[in-house]
Amino acid sequence: MASISKRKWLSPEGEAKLAYQVRYKKLDGSVARRQFDKRKDAEEFRRKVEPQEPKKAHLRECYTTAKTVAEGFDEFLRALQQGADGKLPVEHSTLKAYRAKVEAHLIPMFGTYALEDMNPRLCGTLRDQVVARISDRRYASHVWALFCRMIRFMEGCGALASNPTANVRIHFSKSKPSDEGEEEAGNIPTVDEARKILAFCKERASCPNKRQRLRWKKWHAMIMLGFETGMRIGEIIGLPWSCVHLDLRIVQVRQTAKLNMYVIGKTKTKRSNRTISISETLADMLREWKERCPAGEHNLVFPAFDGSLLNYTTFRTCVWNVIMTGLGLVDDGQMRYTAHSMRHFKASVALSKPGASLLGVSRELGHANIQTTFDIYGHLIKGLSESGSAERASDIHSLISAAP
Repeated sequence: MASISKRKWLSPEGEAKLAYQVRYKKLDGSVARRQFDKRKDAEEFRRKVEPQEPKKAHLRECYTTAKTVAEGFDEFLRALQQGADGKLPVEHSTLKAYRAKVEAHLIPMFGTYALEDMNPRLCGTLRDQVVARISDRRYASHVWALFCRMIRFMEGCGALASNPTANVRIHFSKSKPSDEGEEEAGNIPTVDEARKILAFCKERASCPNKRQRLRWKKWHAMIMLGFETGMRIGEIIGLPWSCVHLDLRIVQVRQTAKLNMYVIGKTKTKRSNRTISISETLADMLREWKERCPAGEHNLVFPAFDGSLLNYTTFRTCVWNVIMTGLGLVDDGQMRYTAHSMRHFKASVALSKPGASLLGVSRELGHANIQTTFDIYGHLIKGLSESGSAERASDIHSLISAAP
């Protein structure tokens, strides 16, 4: 049991002092004390560290000042950005997606609720509101899971004595989507469109202007690499020459550029560290580009013009969007495809073939597990086998290298 005691003493200057001390047990069983100037602050802290149920050891110090759900999300997202629970900071794009879900759904719905009022019955009601608001049940479950993560985080901070969302879930069907359904991977370029994109780059790479010709040789090789390997755009930007073995025709993924953070760090998951085969034509393109590639601190394959880390926004604006606009791949002012669509193209071509290897493609894409690959691209699978990485690279190259 936590207890409060009044303390009186004289300061070295002879001034009378008064404070309220809370004596309580920590999770490891040791006794701790914390002192407050006001009794109401001491009482509030005592209620948070005192167990509500004798059989459960919910004895935590309070490390938060959050009172409402909105304030809880603010602290939670800040902790993810800095690295919560000893984990690495989340990707900038991941944090941006989390914040978008919070601001679009969770804060408007129940951001003003007090954290101390959270209980299983109320959380069940809130869960039902999320299901009613979001028609896509799978997406609704992702939004609700984010709320549950915030609640667990606030429990760890001592704002909650228990987790009221422990048994409150949103269930959805995990069955394979039909061929007629919407594509899980979003827009995927067709083979003809991929050929046109590469033909556009090749044409620019042979223009009279020497500077433009050199730049587009780089972009041509970079985009060819994206279509053939399905590497994430951050992995392509952060690829060093030490991981490119042209004689063996393989590329090793060991690091990635953190987009919009201008740093190079570890790959997204452990399985993202992988080796991918490339075609002989692409190897020759890279071999030719290597002779002209500017040197830099990180010895990157596709650096900026001064050898530094390439800015993804610059690539998207000055290269990818130029290609989309030049080919008319624009719908209502929006680019039909993003640079990530090259990754979807690789997966779609590899998996739509009869005898596709789900495990092999999952490893080439660097997904954390095979279920992730199936959830995104499962509707493309027509059969399963163990065809090799080199064979897939050759097949994809033969598709996209033909004249559009």
